[in-house]
This record gives sequence, structure tokens and C-alpha cells, in this order.
Amino acid sequence: MSAYLTNFFNERRKNNDPVPADLEQVLTEAQLTTLARLESMDWFLLFVRRPSKQSPVPFLIDSELRSTAVIEDDGSLNRDHGLSDRWDFIF
Repeated sequence: MSAYLTNFFNERRKNNDPVPADLEQVLTEAQLTTLARLESMDWFLLFVRRPSKQSPVPFLIDSELRSTAVIEDDGSLNRDHGLSDRWDFIF
């Protein structure tokens, strides 16, 4: 990850602890199942968003860097999440 992105994420995190390397600590079983399925289809976990007082939301991108999605608490895939426009600068 570039130094710019590292600083950006660190500044946004404020007083929250970083997401643990063991995602089983923060994601639901349904989210983990969906994540494993998508990773087998060449999707990649980009980051885990942790809104204040809400459940963590995994943010994924496909291997062609064209499609993004979030995994909801129930394991459903949401491709109409409204976050991708905010992350276009990365790609």
C-alpha cells in the first residue's frame, strides 16, 4: 500500500483499533462464507469499514478493478453500496 493510502487510512481511523488480522473476530459467519466464495472467484478484500456503533462492512474489488461490493451482515452481496465513487482515486 502506498504511503499516501497508509496515512489516509490511519488519519481516518482516529481512536479505533485496527481491524485484526483474524477477520473471524469482527465479521459474521455469513460474511466470512461470502468472502471465501468471492476470493475463490478472484475478488479481493480491499478494506473493512467500521462505522461507529455499527457492524463492520467488508469492501471488495474484483480482479479487473472494475466492480466493487460490500458484504452485508447476512452475507448478501451489495454492489449498489454508494462507496465506489469515493474510492476511484485509488485506481
